[in-house]
Amino acid sequence: MKYAPKYTPKSTPQYAPKYTPKSTPQYAPTYTLKTAALWLVALTLVVGVGCNSAGGGTTTAQLRHVDGLGSIAFPNSGNAAAQSDFYEGVLLLHSFEFEPAAEAFRRAQDADSTFALAFWGEAMTYNHPLWRQVDIDAGREVLGRLAADASSRRERAGTEREGMYLDAVEALYGEGDKTQRDRAYMDAMQRLSESFPDDDEARTFYALSILGSENGAREFLEEKAWP
Repeated sequence: MKYAPKYTPKSTPQYAPKYTPKSTPQYAPTYTLKTAALWLVALTLVVGVGCNSAGGGTTTAQLRHVDGLGSIAFPNSGNAAAQSDFYEGVLLLHSFEFEPAAEAFRRAQDADSTFALAFWGEAMTYNHPLWRQVDIDAGREVLGRLAADASSRRERAGTEREGMYLDAVEALYGEGDKTQRDRAYMDAMQRLSESFPDDDEARTFYALSILGSENGAREFLEEKAWP
């Protein structure tokens, strides 16, 4: 997966992520040994993505380029009209540009109202794992627009792989507290990445789910503000 250093959105003004930390100034995280181990696992997964791309996992012919954002391969069952906006949304999501990513995914939905991954993508923009923020109502509302219940939504998936992406986001916005949902999502992404080892995007989202997991014991201590 290759990224370009600069992106200029289609409209102005420049977009920023929708959510900001609840308190200021930004506080420094305190890391445990377990946290360090999780970061190492996540880094290994991301490095593995790069090695796959260079060594035959994702070929250049499979990559789709978006000006200003980079290139990725994300095979899907959406129609041709939805592809450009879908790929833009995924690349913006990788850049943590959550609001413009949501807009891109909504344009993909307008182009193909049965495109399950376009709804998956918009739902993903309401979870900000590195900031420990989630708008669970917004995420569930998006999934509800795809279909009324999880079983019906799963039937909208074009392939088993796409269905597993839906399974993961269902876990993210499912029952339980945030810690339980984060862990269930991480487990679902692990199953997806292991089931489809050539899916670089699955590995990348799995790595991010590890970093966003409460299992990492990432504590934000207010008395240790950044200078």
